[in-house]
Amino acid sequence: MTFHAPVWGADENPSFVILDINGWYWVTGIKSRYVPMDSWEDFGRGIPELGEHRLLFAFTLATGGRYYGDIPTTTKNSAVLKKAASEAKENLGPDAKLLPLIHWFRVKFGNSTVR
Repeated sequence: MTFHAPVWGADENPSFVILDINGWYWVTGIKSRYVPMDSWEDFGRGIPELGEHRLLFAFTLATGGRYYGDIPTTTKNSAVLKKAASEAKENLGPDAKLLPLIHWFRVKFGNSTVR
C-alpha cells in the first residue's frame, strides 16, 4: 500500500503519518510506504470532499509547517486543545485523550488474524 500525500510544511518533512507507517504494518500485516506528492494542489484533485484537506496542506506549506501560528506543530498542542474541548463538553472518558495512530489503525483496520 502506498500513502501518497504532500509534505507537511516548507522544510519537506514527511507527513506525520509516515512516522507510524510501521504501525500500519504491525496492525494489518500489509507493507506500506510513503511517497510525497509534488504539489499540495494534487492532493484529492477532482474530489470535492478533499478540498479542505488540500487547503490544509497549502496552509502548512505557507507557514513552514506551523499549523498553530508561531508555535511548532506537536501532539502536545493537540493534546491540550483536545483536553480543553473534552472538559468543556464534560466528556472525561477515554475519548478525552488523543488516540495514538497505531491504536487508530487497530480500531479502524485491525482484525483478529492480525498481530
